[in-house]
Amino acid sequence: MKFKKWLNENKLDFDDSLFLQKEKTQKSNVSKILGFSKPLKKVAEGSFATLYQHPKDANKLIKITSHQEDVNNVVKAQKLNSNNIVKVFDWVKGEKIKKIPSLRSSAIIVEKISGKPMKYRSDHFLTIALMGDFDLAADWLDYEPKESQANILEAYNLNTPEEHEKLSELFRTIDKLDKYGIDLMDFEDNIIDAGDRYVIVDLGF
Repeated sequence: MKFKKWLNENKLDFDDSLFLQKEKTQKSNVSKILGFSKPLKKVAEGSFATLYQHPKDANKLIKITSHQEDVNNVVKAQKLNSNNIVKVFDWVKGEKIKKIPSLRSSAIIVEKISGKPMKYRSDHFLTIALMGDFDLAADWLDYEPKESQANILEAYNLNTPEEHEKLSELFRTIDKLDKYGIDLMDFEDNIIDAGDRYVIVDLGF
């Protein structure tokens, strides 16, 4: 379900201009705005963000978004130095965020994550996470999954030691984010399964 549709169905108040800014970004010459000589290739988009291939590094992407909370949180989360959080690189030394006033947006350079969105639905993910008690959920996965966790893992054919370890590491990272005042809510679309780890790629909500 598209995030905007979800907001409308749940009657949540939100500034519609944030969605419109993404459309404006995609119609703009973002390459010129950011100082590159060649056009940027669009590789993906989300509710607010557009992702472009970095023209000088195949392992990096440029993320342009009107959602400043996501940008601020992702940069703040770099202090955790966690493999579960997408890496952000400097534009120049000490500068991770490039403001784009003409688009009312910001641009960051992020690592390119190879993988697919995690398989778990948000409600199933929360069941494995013991309804948000991430640290305790990780403890159980490190020892032996509780029945409620095991049932969901079995349903996805993922009740394996490797998956327990991946989820445990992710849960401990989410617990640390919460203590940083960063609350992750949209699990399905914002967590990528990169094979050996789960990676949070958006921290807007």
